[in-house]
Amino acid sequence: MGKTTMIRVRPTTHNVKALWGRIKQGQFKNRNGVPRFQVVKDIEDPDILYITWLYDRMSMVRCVIDDLPAYLPDEPGDLVERVLKRIARRDLRPPSVNISEIDAAIDPVQRYVREAEGIFVDKLAVAGLDAETEAMVAGAFHETLQVMVGQKMFKGT
Repeated sequence: MGKTTMIRVRPTTHNVKALWGRIKQGQFKNRNGVPRFQVVKDIEDPDILYITWLYDRMSMVRCVIDDLPAYLPDEPGDLVERVLKRIARRDLRPPSVNISEIDAAIDPVQRYVREAEGIFVDKLAVAGLDAETEAMVAGAFHETLQVMVGQKMFKGT
């Protein structure tokens, strides 16, 4: 079985509409209580909010929350803004969870994280979970590694 890793992708109209469909249906969390998306503050400018979500099994999208309406040209702008503000109030995460912390880490730490994710995803694939559950669990593990890197729990030696 091939090694799979979570990749970050830029927002597109298609993946934003996929998330927006879930938001409009009230699917903020799956039945196990795992968030389908997260809202995080930018470390350098706390006024900038990002929304991140899993898409297409092993892709994670990160988009400035103010940019989301641009990807939804068929939706009324005030509805998008109201819902996004509600999400930001309800789901805002502390700035310690920064999606770029792994990328900013030293090379050995980045290698450890990639290897840990690869091992975890390989073991997860054997468990026979459905694609959505597998992606959610892999996303939760990725976010755990983000926090661990942010708290300097990995040594680069």
